[in-house]
Amino acid sequence: MDKQEILKNQELLELYLNFSEVNITENSLIFESKFSIILPKKARSINYIDHELLEIFSKVKLKDIEVLKKRSIEKKTLQEIGKELKITRERVRQIEQKAIKTLNFHARPLIINTLAELLKKSMIPIDDLPIKDKELKLLYCAVISHPLSKSKIIFDKNLMALVEYKEFTFNGIVSKIEYTFQETNKSLFMKEDLIEYLKSIFPKLSNIEQIIDALVKKDKLRKIDKNQYFFHYFYKPKRPMVEFVFSHYPDGIYVHQEIDTIFDELEKFFPNIFTISDKKRGIATAVGNSEKIFLWDWGKYIHVMYINPILESYDFTKVLHFIDENLHETQIDLKFCFDKFEKELVSIGIPNKFALHTCLKLKFPDDYSYQDSPWISKAGTERRSLNTTLVNLLVENKIYALDELVSSMQTRKLRVQQLIDYSPDVIAVDTFKYKNRKFIELPDALINKLVEYANSKVLELDFFYIDLIIDAFSQELKDYPQYDINTVILELLKKCKKETYFNISNTRIVNKDYAVTKDSLNFHVIINNLLINKDIISINDISNYFAIRGLSPRLITAYFTQSKIKMIVRLDKERYTSIKNIGLNKDNIDDVNLLVENTIDSEIHIEDLLTNIKLPKISVEWNRYLLTDILSNDKFSFIPNRENPSYINKK
Repeated sequence: MDKQEILKNQELLELYLNFSEVNITENSLIFESKFSIILPKKARSINYIDHELLEIFSKVKLKDIEVLKKRSIEKKTLQEIGKELKITRERVRQIEQKAIKTLNFHARPLIINTLAELLKKSMIPIDDLPIKDKELKLLYCAVISHPLSKSKIIFDKNLMALVEYKEFTFNGIVSKIEYTFQETNKSLFMKEDLIEYLKSIFPKLSNIEQIIDALVKKDKLRKIDKNQYFFHYFYKPKRPMVEFVFSHYPDGIYVHQEIDTIFDELEKFFPNIFTISDKKRGIATAVGNSEKIFLWDWGKYIHVMYINPILESYDFTKVLHFIDENLHETQIDLKFCFDKFEKELVSIGIPNKFALHTCLKLKFPDDYSYQDSPWISKAGTERRSLNTTLVNLLVENKIYALDELVSSMQTRKLRVQQLIDYSPDVIAVDTFKYKNRKFIELPDALINKLVEYANSKVLELDFFYIDLIIDAFSQELKDYPQYDINTVILELLKKCKKETYFNISNTRIVNKDYAVTKDSLNFHVIINNLLINKDIISINDISNYFAIRGLSPRLITAYFTQSKIKMIVRLDKERYTSIKNIGLNKDNIDDVNLLVENTIDSEIHIEDLLTNIKLPKISVEWNRYLLTDILSNDKFSFIPNRENPSYINKK
């Protein structure tokens, strides 16, 4: 058969367009069936084919072309077009199909040329098509990619390109990147590395930069700076986002101390995900729930990628042997194990007991039961709180010293003290002496009376001292001389399981609504509040105020003179006033302290000192009480005492 006749033969063209396997030689297109057919490969003209296309489109009615435009370019539905043209949606479908078939028949030579190019490149950006008119170009792409054309060419509008297979569409490319990302575990690229990465998974594609632009435009790829790109959408929940940030810190990062740094990094890669208001809670929660971020020091966490090399290179045999020798029925703190092998462990990158706990947990997950870091127990031991471990040690009706508990728990003294403070079941009965709550002899009925009394008094007085309760229940409490009763009552009130209206602050019981700050219960602050409506207050007024709150006159003076806050001074032995009432401020007080410090070398009588130094001018006359009250407790001492000073010494 003549070659031109083959090209004109509709059946052969239809056959060709239904083949998926096509080989290209230098001058021919070769495709295989039960017989072989060789068609000449038509050389692509370097001239634009707009005129040729217009001639082909002239074979179709203008109204039908308009339907095609609305469907392929404007993306309207059959229903929408039918409503516009006042015809049924079925009629619109018929017009579209008829136009496609007509255009497909007349454009077959062009379709064959396009397919030939596509078989070589797998993707042709539509900007590379020899068509000037944009609308004409889009119509041509719509025609040749329509299912009725049977060309199997795909027009991907995200890439604005004709593609050979689905894997080269935008969605196919994204899927391939997602699949290979699981293998490479890399999502942050410099541009050159990104191009190489995409070339490695799409070797047949040449327009890599166009693909990068499409990924950025569709928010599958984020440009971080001029030359850096990031596949951010792989990190949908907050936890993987935090893990990604931690993967940039090979030494780990302190979560709470450096929360702003972590937040800034998250904002850089994942803007507007973590809000300012919940950043601490959200980030800390993500870290705590992560399976890739582990405790590396107290408050410091590290990504597992930096731990794995240590686990692969270090032989833990000696460490395990030491633990097994020392691990008895209770939990142990890994401090002792770390101290034993510290030099060796630090040299291979394990800096402390918390890091050792993490390494053992990852390397030997089934060999031990891992409690709160840095504690471990025997394999199979039910996970329990450190408080449970502590309470289980206090098994007898006896008093335990702090050092005894430290030795039994094999941990730091501070850690045991913290556990005791927060445990509702361990009661302090004296300084550094403790007992299991269930062995405290005070009857429940008496404890209930103490709580009720404290509730009623705190509502009336805002705060009071433990001495008030001890005095009120002196008869009932006299039968318990084995305890420091003040300490026991405070502990029982602090760890009360009933509803209360108070908190415990040092030796004071404070109304829950009382604004307790760092200094609000300081004597100077309290007395200053009493002076709000008067300029001067007497020692009797102060004594009465504190006496009904359970404080002795001796302690009133002691607390006042020992306070480091200087808001109140004595005008004389009996009267007090605020420093602002006599014209003093903080700078004046600092100046007076420096002046006195530079003036005296050793002991000096205060009256002599007042005569020989030039003090700031105030609204009252300087005297030994006033001067003593504003001098620093850390710099000066007084004879016989600060309450009634005669001589002053520089410490």
